Amino acid sequence: MDPMETDPPDGDTESFFEQLLDEAAGPFFLDLDGRTIVVDVPSADGACTLDTAVTHTELLDALVGQDLADDILDVYEDRPVSELATLIDRIRAHFGLLVPPLGGFLRLVETIDLYGEAIERDLIDRNLNLYDWVREHEKTPWDKLFRFLERPIEGGYYTAALAADLELAERHAQWEAEHGKPTGAGRPSLVGWTRERDTDTAILETLRRIEAAVFQASPKIKGRGPKTPRPLPRPLTARERYDKYRLYVEHDDIASKVLGSRYKRLSLPDPTDD
Repeated sequence: MDPMETDPPDGDTESFFEQLLDEAAGPFFLDLDGRTIVVDVPSADGACTLDTAVTHTELLDALVGQDLADDILDVYEDRPVSELATLIDRIRAHFGLLVPPLGGFLRLVETIDLYGEAIERDLIDRNLNLYDWVREHEKTPWDKLFRFLERPIEGGYYTAALAADLELAERHAQWEAEHGKPTGAGRPSLVGWTRERDTDTAILETLRRIEAAVFQASPKIKGRGPKTPRPLPRPLTARERYDKYRLYVEHDDIASKVLGSRYKRLSLPDPTDD
């Protein structure tokens, strides 16, 4: 089995999410009426259940299992409810499950189980540690991880895992069949746009123009060759936005002076818009 595959053979491979919690946090030790109880890592299904759990009983069942939950509830039956709530929060914080990300723990578990190994490799390349999202959960929320994944490393492991995911490709194809293919890509981001990348873009534009010119000049084509290609997109800078805005203002002023009251001023574009 390829090490980057995420589907477990025969369904008996440990959840990567559970493995992460076990390695990063380990068990939680609970003093229950003089006895030391070892609380193992919650199951992936239990973590997902936290999204819908409301009562203390439901939360404990999801975190520690029904049998241990019953024992805890018996011991805390005559204590203030706040003590039980504090214990539950301590268990959740220990395993990094106190504050859910947008989309809930279900989204987190599915993402880590499917792409956890690839995500971890990309984080290591950025001198980050996936364990920190568990160990320092309140300082490093899961939403921060998802913000990182929204702009994955180009050519990274996570990007490769997404591209190799057949089920994800099928869902995208179904979505496009229902809603149509998305429009062409907009301008690239200024982040990562280096002088080398700008030079490579200029070289590619030149080669495309040469190719079009060769076809257009061929007697076999006789004017049926490709049109001269348009320039490739480049990042939109603040200066370009300002120049565009100033051009609108100048044209508007000229038309207003020439036509006077007969001219209705334009609705000028926001200089921050593309």
